[in-house]
Amino acid sequence: MKTKKLTPLPQSPNLEKPVKKSMGKRNRSAGHGFERQIVIELKNVWPAKFHECCTSRSESKRTDDKGIDFCYTPGYQFQAKNTKDVPKYWELLPGMPQAGPIVNIILHKKTKKSNSKFISQGEYAIMTKEDLYKIFQRLQAVEVLSAKE
Repeated sequence: MKTKKLTPLPQSPNLEKPVKKSMGKRNRSAGHGFERQIVIELKNVWPAKFHECCTSRSESKRTDDKGIDFCYTPGYQFQAKNTKDVPKYWELLPGMPQAGPIVNIILHKKTKKSNSKFISQGEYAIMTKEDLYKIFQRLQAVEVLSAKE
């Protein structure tokens, strides 16, 4: 009687190597983390104005689809970017809804890859010159009211 030789089953290549987090997943997590950080900062910087602030991912898909990353920020619309490259703000800002006294701002966290870690190189607020002037006009109105008191 002949005995058949058993051939070993092929091993999956995934079992031999440790599973690494994909770069896309890491970038998405970093972006969401930056959004959560901004929510906390806005609530701390101006509690009376932004006390209800939250990410549009958790609140409104429609708002998120318009390129606005935060809800309940009256008078302001923010988009958060956590990138190693400069975001194309000249394309992003015109893509955000333009509504009268609303000020559109891109909050950018610039990062640099060092070995296997990403290191922050600074955080920036980017807006159009017209939106900057809207803020100046608001500040001027507050100064005029304060001077009358």
